Amino acid sequence: MTGQDRTVTQLRLPDKTNEITCFAALLGSFDLTGVTVTADALHTQRAHVRFLVEDKKAHYLLVVKANQPGLHRRLRSLPWKDVNARRHDRESGHGRRETRATRA
Repeated sequence: MTGQDRTVTQLRLPDKTNEITCFAALLGSFDLTGVTVTADALHTQRAHVRFLVEDKKAHYLLVVKANQPGLHRRLRSLPWKDVNARRHDRESGHGRRETRATRA
């Protein structure tokens, strides 16, 4: 952490809605120009990326899982073996073992 990393807001979700529909409402009031927004796989959606890049002029780091087969396949086809910056994390939680690979 750089000392500037922080959680800036939280939003209680209204009944009969979900995190997906509240994404823009949660971030809409902030100047995110040049800021990198991270979110879990639930928010890896075209509308959220468009909102961040086009409306908020932000950068993003989103998780892609195999439940988005087209995007997952396209990302897997990139020349990852040539990437030097990488990190692997292995942990257990929620009754399963997980391996996360981060490459840039």
